[in-house]
Amino acid sequence: MQRMEKLLRGALTVEKTADGIIPRRFTDDVAWRGVLNPHSAGIRLEAVTDATEIKMSVRLGRSQHPLARGTFDLFVDGRFFRAFTPEEPYTAGQFFHFETDLPPAEAKKLVLYFPTYRETEILDLAANDELRKMPEYEGKILFLGDSITHGYGATPGFNYAAQYARKLRKDFVNLAIGGACFPDILPPGLLRLGCDELIVAYGTNDAKGKDPLTDTERRLRNLLNFAMRNPWKITVLSPVFDRSATTEIVKIRLGITGVIKKVTSEFPSVRFVDGCDAFADIPVFFVDGTHPSPEGMTRIAELLSFS
Repeated sequence: MQRMEKLLRGALTVEKTADGIIPRRFTDDVAWRGVLNPHSAGIRLEAVTDATEIKMSVRLGRSQHPLARGTFDLFVDGRFFRAFTPEEPYTAGQFFHFETDLPPAEAKKLVLYFPTYRETEILDLAANDELRKMPEYEGKILFLGDSITHGYGATPGFNYAAQYARKLRKDFVNLAIGGACFPDILPPGLLRLGCDELIVAYGTNDAKGKDPLTDTERRLRNLLNFAMRNPWKITVLSPVFDRSATTEIVKIRLGITGVIKKVTSEFPSVRFVDGCDAFADIPVFFVDGTHPSPEGMTRIAELLSFS
């Protein structure tokens, strides 16, 4: 298990259990909503290997989300290779075993993304050749946000955080929490994660509350003043939604987008990206009217890459 721990990315700590290990993306000093969210979003196992077979046994936490099926996405040399998904129904402590043949090429780079919305306990990992540690990345991205950044609507290798990090060939930590609004104060531990880039998806859930826009403005300004304490490249992504709709929540999100654009203009080094631009002049890709589909996630990753 100690060898396996060295292959993990996107986890800030590892809990040892009687049967295996549980990689965790939150620790007390970075829990920006005051909770240690157990989901495995952004956690992955990365290795270089000559192996032609690999297998893994895990225990998965319960899923409350109909689109969060506990899928593992495997990429080989930067290309999607295969997905592994447990059968329904979802049960707490569900056991899942999967195995696959691999391409015969030597020194293959494997990246196995863990389920977005389920806790993952690794019970066993085996291959028919050594799994070596992946070379270090040049840079690491910190993602903060809500369920869209968390990855709801796409399997773990295809949410926009994973896609954007692959495009830039960077390591990343996804500390998004589904349903979350940003607090007035973020924990100082975030400054110590060794990241050089910060992507903040801001304001989507604020549209559900009754807080005035002045509160949203104050919180974002506090967040950016906090972030400026680190030499990060900072991007603020405004809410992602169908701008052509006429519902009340769309009107609120348009107001929030205006506030975000105003506040970010006060910080010359901060990049503002309008989330709706990902869907301009093309069919809107959403799975439920709010959360982007995998195709929609790709559009967001491309928007962040080229803005």
